[in-house]
Amino acid sequence: YIFGGGKEAVTGNTNVNLNDLIVNKAVYGGGDAASVTDVILNINNTTIGSENEKGNVYCGGNDAKVDGNIITVMDNSTRVYGNFYSGGNNGDVTDIITSDINNSYISDNVFGGGNKASIGNGTDDVASYLTINNSSICNVYGGGSAAPVLGSTNVVLKNANITCNVYG
Repeated sequence: YIFGGGKEAVTGNTNVNLNDLIVNKAVYGGGDAASVTDVILNINNTTIGSENEKGNVYCGGNDAKVDGNIITVMDNSTRVYGNFYSGGNNGDVTDIITSDINNSYISDNVFGGGNKASIGNGTDDVASYLTINNSSICNVYGGGSAAPVLGSTNVVLKNANITCNVYG
């Protein structure tokens, strides 16, 4: 596992850069049971998971809040054998999420929000900006998985190969 923040220890801002890696499990931009403020996550030419064992990307934390913004850029032939969540895993994001996925492959789903974690603050019009360019993905969801969106979502698809469905 890769975590941008601490384990059960609050961290300020995180800036995670993954280049030319193989990650067997999951990537988290935030902490593990430890909140962070803002997250910047850059993933380039990296493989997460495998065809035999799923690996997910959570741009936020694991059981931990991101008390600010998340900005994620995934590019250059990155392969995710699992799901991509723009938010956290059971960890809310209180501000705006921006995710850009370029020239990449994701075997399963892309979510503009989190997994069982809310996004947004209810005062900004848009809680999640999700742009997918020249990438192959099964399903695309503007919001999260079993997770509320406090605001709206903005999904932009450019030259994308969506093999299943798109949900705004």
